[in-house]
Amino acid sequence: MWSAGRERAGYGWRGVCAGVCGAGRSALGCARGGHADRIAARHPAGHIARAALEAIAFQVADVLEAVHSETGTPLAALRVDGGASVNDLLMQFQADVLGVPVVRPQVTETTALGAAYLAGLATDSGGPECCGPAEGDTRFEPQMDAADRKARRGQWQRAWSG
Repeated sequence: MWSAGRERAGYGWRGVCAGVCGAGRSALGCARGGHADRIAARHPAGHIARAALEAIAFQVADVLEAVHSETGTPLAALRVDGGASVNDLLMQFQADVLGVPVVRPQVTETTALGAAYLAGLATDSGGPECCGPAEGDTRFEPQMDAADRKARRGQWQRAWSG
């Protein structure tokens, strides 16, 4: 947050909260609204972008925490794909916030890859086996210590609850 507790870093999540909540705002418990016009006037674009990336990572952590609390199954690693996964800063911060490795495949658009595999199977030209094992995965290991992780998650929780 740009208010209490986050000034030292120069970026924050309060104004980004509504943007990442979207339609799930009430279900996710987001008590804050965003004012992008006020944020942009006072803060550099890089700080706003960093806050948005951190908000994504914290929301993923919140969802995975809920899954863990329901299933009791700990997360050993997070496999990612899609457009945001190409951002190394986001992937490293995600690993740091979760405290587990984040693994990104060489081909980040796995939905398209799956469609191609199905097309190959439908035309008898092969499926996943035609391409061999996945190689070239990028692995992001957590580098944040547990105390810092806990403090940052606490700041995020307070930003949500207002």
